[in-house]
Amino acid sequence: MPINIWDDGDALVLEASLPGARPEEVEVSGADGVLTIRAVVGVPEHPYLHQEMFGLEYLRQIALPADCRLEAADARVDQGMLTVRVPKSRPHVPEPIRIQVNRKGPASTTIEAEPGSGYEVIRGDTLKPRTRAPRRPRSGSAD
Repeated sequence: MPINIWDDGDALVLEASLPGARPEEVEVSGADGVLTIRAVVGVPEHPYLHQEMFGLEYLRQIALPADCRLEAADARVDQGMLTVRVPKSRPHVPEPIRIQVNRKGPASTTIEAEPGSGYEVIRGDTLKPRTRAPRRPRSGSAD
């Protein structure tokens, strides 16, 4: 079954083409970040003189991003087109890290820092100021 998936900002939207499928023949389920679409399209039994259309089973599994909330998904089938809307969690805003800086002298200072903005992470969760490479003496200068 061909599918299209796009990010609608607050949800992931999936469209799947299921020609001949009626809503009662389509099953959509989700667990462990995987959306499963299953449909069984039947063809009535007749004493055909010629038969080219047969029953068909559709099965597709799609891994979704971790921020998708499968328990809140909504699905509908209209004219053989399945549309599934899976809401996403709101992203968490990073919290600034408070660092106690001890300097020689009577007072200590607290600063706010984030990894990558003047500080780097060392040994898991410890931040230290970034250091610049030492300057090289210029060639040709007089002593």
